[in-house]
Amino acid sequence: MDRVGEIPVRETSPVPPPRSNQGRKHMPYVRNLVSTDFSKVSIAQELSSVTPRLEILIDEEAKKARRADPLYRDAMLFTQGVSKEVHTQFLSDLTAQAQRSHVPGRRVLTFLKEQNLLVPQFTLADAWHGLKLLGKLGFPRETLWSDGYVLVFNFPKPVAQYWKKGTGGLPIEEAIDVRGMVTEWGTMYQNLVRLIWRARDTAEEKEQLFFRRINSAGQHDPKSYYYIWEIAKVPFKDDAEQDT
Repeated sequence: MDRVGEIPVRETSPVPPPRSNQGRKHMPYVRNLVSTDFSKVSIAQELSSVTPRLEILIDEEAKKARRADPLYRDAMLFTQGVSKEVHTQFLSDLTAQAQRSHVPGRRVLTFLKEQNLLVPQFTLADAWHGLKLLGKLGFPRETLWSDGYVLVFNFPKPVAQYWKKGTGGLPIEEAIDVRGMVTEWGTMYQNLVRLIWRARDTAEEKEQLFFRRINSAGQHDPKSYYYIWEIAKVPFKDDAEQDT
């Protein structure tokens, strides 16, 4: 993942509801609105600017001091690096699917880019804010395992919401076979899951940024989180020791 400087934080924008005259239950970005005309040049232009969707829950005074903290620095680099990788993979998958089935169209891609929906949503919180956040998400606890941060990850909104639509041939329970009629978000979901785990493993190996997952396997809320981690610059002890 590229190492970059300070990350611009962009306020997230809600996705508008479908208009009644569209005649379908799906939101605008799952419809084939226009024909698609993708090229290597246009894809390169799309990738030239990636703005992470990042919420930082740290007191302003503490934030100034945190900027010199290796954990804060590496956490910020991780969120930007993953945002860029997800953006690249997501756009590549959308492009490949559009070339095969003309779903989605260019107008759909433009909508996703304008609403900044080609990148994941992150929340980074210090210990105090992190404990409050965990309580809101349904994971109440009194302390963290380390003096680290809480990092919450969620997929780009269309993937988080429609991940069951198309599965890339993998046997996911309750998956919906869309047969190329609408965007196969589930296929993209599979690719992005692999990407996240690779990025996490790389961060642990190369940057000594360690992750302890808080939510259980299969425990997700499409509106709020997919992964919830505690992160630190030292390895976490094994589960048995952490639970004591």
